[in-house]
Amino acid sequence: MRAYYFDNREGDQRLPHDSGREVSGEVLRSIGVLHWHIPIDAEGRYEQEVAAVAKERDYKNHDVIAISKEGLGDEYETKIKNFYHE
Repeated sequence: MRAYYFDNREGDQRLPHDSGREVSGEVLRSIGVLHWHIPIDAEGRYEQEVAAVAKERDYKNHDVIAISKEGLGDEYETKIKNFYHE
């Protein structure tokens, strides 16, 4: 995982917007950001790993979303912008 400060420049929100200033793991932990590395595999074992993390953390709900131009058609660009603002 790599974390960095957002550069706040205008433009396509899907671009990295990398300021060049990395955020250390220490800083992330200090503000409560947790992360796991769970590789996606064709057999779907990753889902079991996600479920194990959820159980360990006592998470009750989660969402799985698939965003594609094919699936959303003309709404694709609007939805992508909405996710960026969230």
